[in-house]
Amino acid sequence: MYALSAPGALDELLATAGMTPRSDETIGATTVFTDAAAAVEAFLSAGATELAVRYSGQSTVATALHDALTPFTGEGDQVSLPGWFRVVQAR
Repeated sequence: MYALSAPGALDELLATAGMTPRSDETIGATTVFTDAAAAVEAFLSAGATELAVRYSGQSTVATALHDALTPFTGEGDQVSLPGWFRVVQAR
């Protein structure tokens, strides 16, 4: 998704910069929304969805988002999206 997400990309960048990793960790971070409507609103406000909205219209994108969130929707319509971050300290 991002240029540095590809395997080895960050390591190569650090080596090119003459840096050596001191620590390299993956940290889990779950994003929780009170309900599907709040999650859809959050995604619609993100810049990454702007092109989809322009191309297909907000209603179509909102429906697609709602459908895509269904597997992550639990009790009380709460949406939990698992995620992770890679944190590297280097010098």
